[in-house]
Amino acid sequence: MELVEKKQGATSTMMLKQGLTVGIPIILGYLPIAITYGVLAKQAGLSLLELTMMSVLVYAGASQFMGVNMIAVGVGAMEIIIATFILNSRHFVMSLSFMHAIRDMKTAWRFPLTLTLTDESFAVSSMHTDAVSKKHGKWFYISLFFTAYLSWIFGSFLGGVLGKNT
Repeated sequence: MELVEKKQGATSTMMLKQGLTVGIPIILGYLPIAITYGVLAKQAGLSLLELTMMSVLVYAGASQFMGVNMIAVGVGAMEIIIATFILNSRHFVMSLSFMHAIRDMKTAWRFPLTLTLTDESFAVSSMHTDAVSKKHGKWFYISLFFTAYLSWIFGSFLGGVLGKNT
């Protein structure tokens, strides 16, 4: 594939496919964990919409598991928000590191890409830093990050469907 890239340059479609391909292991890792989250969230009393929206808006597995447990025991919203902020503070460091790695990319793309950065997508993107120097490299990262994001949401939803209220 590198010979093709050297002759004609990486196209956006090629970069999207590469991002999806390297994102497959993340999907395989996320699905069982996200399903487990969905089942536990449903058992804690969250509706299918609530638990799915938590995955859409929070998108941080450890925080979601913690939040569901805190909801189940009746902790207030402010305490959950503070605990989630503290637990996810590591994302600031990862985002700064990622922003440095993609410093040559247009500013309009850098910040939005960090919003979907997780431990797993950070690790995988760190192994593929050459994508940033390619003409359509942003599509690699968009594909990788949104593949992970959508698989987490789908797995959470599926777990909510499979879970039973207690």
